[in-house]
Amino acid sequence: MKKIIRTMIILLLGCAQVAFAQDVMDTIFIKDASFEQQSSDWKECSSSKPVVGLTMHSGRTYKMLRQKLSKPLLKDKCYTLVLRVKQSKMGQAGAIFPNIRIWGGNNLCQRSELLGKTGPIAYMDWRTYKYKLNPKQDYQYIVLEAYAKPQIKPGQGYFSKVGNKPYGGHVILGHISDVLEVMCDEDAPRVLSVTHPEKDAPKSKKTILPELNKKISKGQVIRIKNLNFDANSAVILQSGLDVLDELYHFLSENPSIKVEIGGHTNNRCDTPFCNFLSEKRAKAVADDLIKKGIEPDRLQYKGYGKTNPIATNSTLEGRKTNQRVEVKILSQ
Repeated sequence: MKKIIRTMIILLLGCAQVAFAQDVMDTIFIKDASFEQQSSDWKECSSSKPVVGLTMHSGRTYKMLRQKLSKPLLKDKCYTLVLRVKQSKMGQAGAIFPNIRIWGGNNLCQRSELLGKTGPIAYMDWRTYKYKLNPKQDYQYIVLEAYAKPQIKPGQGYFSKVGNKPYGGHVILGHISDVLEVMCDEDAPRVLSVTHPEKDAPKSKKTILPELNKKISKGQVIRIKNLNFDANSAVILQSGLDVLDELYHFLSENPSIKVEIGGHTNNRCDTPFCNFLSEKRAKAVADDLIKKGIEPDRLQYKGYGKTNPIATNSTLEGRKTNQRVEVKILSQ
C-alpha cells in the first residue's frame, strides 16, 4: 500500500497530466527521478558530465544515462513509464533534433533492447510521454539515450540530415516516473500518449487566417496574410509574427495535419534568384514553426519562384499579391 501511495504522489507532482487506465500490479522504483540531484544513481555513458540534459556534439560522440533498477524488468511482462522532455535553447544552433531512446540492458551502458522512443525533440515546451514497455528478456538496467541518425559524407565526418550542419542538439529531461507493472494489452501502442500544453488547450480563434477556424480539406491552399519581407530578404519582419502564431496554434491543435509551406515571387527577378528567394522564405516560415514546437516531419517547404502567379504582374498591387507564402494541407 505504501508503494502505491508513493507512486501516486510522484506521478501527481511530476506528471499531473497523465492518467493511467491500467491497474498497477507492481512498481520498480526510479531514484533521482527529477534529475535535479545529479546523484550517483544515474551513471553517465559519455566523455562529458551530464548536468540537466543529454547533449549531442559534433563527431561520433553520444550521451546516455543509465540506472540499475530496484528490481529487474521481467521477460514478457508489461510496464508503463512516463518521461518528461523538452529542447534546450542551447541546442537550437545544432540543426539536429535528437530523439530520446529507452533501452533495457544488463551491465554498464549496454543497450540490448529498444523499449521505447520519442519523436524528434524540436519543441521548447515540456511534453510528457507515456510508454508501454514489453521486454523480451529480463533487464537489470534502464538506459536513456539522446540519438539522431547522422549522415556521413566522405572526408567531412558526421553531419546532420538537416542542412549539412554539424551534428548537435541538447535535450532536457525533466522527470521520469517509477516503472509500473500492468496487465498486458496486446493492442496498445508503444507510445500510449503524449501530452503538452498546446495540444490540450482549448482551440484558439484565428482572426488573421479565419479559414483555419473552419473545416479544412486535403489539398486546400491558404495564403499566409500579413507576412512581409524586406526586398531580396528571407528575414521575417515583426509584422508577420502574429499570423505565424496563428498558424502554429492551428498545427498544435490539429496534430495529425501535415503541410507544405510554399514560397512564391512576382516576375521581377531572373528564374534562379526567384526560385532561391521563394525557397528561403518558405524555409524561414518552417523554421519558425519548428522552433515554436511543431515536429519537423509535419512540415515540408518548397520554392515555386514566379511559376504560379495568382494576379497580374503588370501592376504594383498584382506583383505584391504574387509575392506570397502559402500553406497547402497535405494530410488531415
